[in-house]
Amino acid sequence: MPTLPDHADGAREWTGFRVLMCLLGFFGVIMVANAALVHYALSTFGGVETENAYAAGLRYQADIEAASRQAALGWQVTTEVGSEAGGARELRLTALDAKGHPLRRLDVQAVLRHPIDSRLDHPLSFTEASLGVYVADADAAPGQWELDISLLQDGDVRFRSKNRLILK
Repeated sequence: MPTLPDHADGAREWTGFRVLMCLLGFFGVIMVANAALVHYALSTFGGVETENAYAAGLRYQADIEAASRQAALGWQVTTEVGSEAGGARELRLTALDAKGHPLRRLDVQAVLRHPIDSRLDHPLSFTEASLGVYVADADAAPGQWELDISLLQDGDVRFRSKNRLILK
């Protein structure tokens, strides 16, 4: 096996093969690092928050009108997080009309949304526990969440709300 000629100071001579190996090694390390970064970027981010921003912009005026109708109703809707026996969390929603009477037979559509990753969202199934009180199990991980609520009466959305929750 041939050996590389040594210089008087003990350094090896730079040959074309040695330069090629150094360049391939350098760019190989960069490509492996880039591939790892791309993999982690694509596997950890759930995507865009708004699927169709243009259509959402067109609905803006309709959303303003719906908010005005909602304010005119004067409904009082509150939510609270409680604990059940066994450590499970319960989400309790209380709905009252403008005079303070309980609202009955509402269809409650709600989603517990993760503020960063939409893949972690939890749809909630509310049932009417008593007059004006609706209950759902909140089996999400502890942390900060957004609660999107839509209250439907006779098939029409009468009340919409988005609240920040902290689950412990």
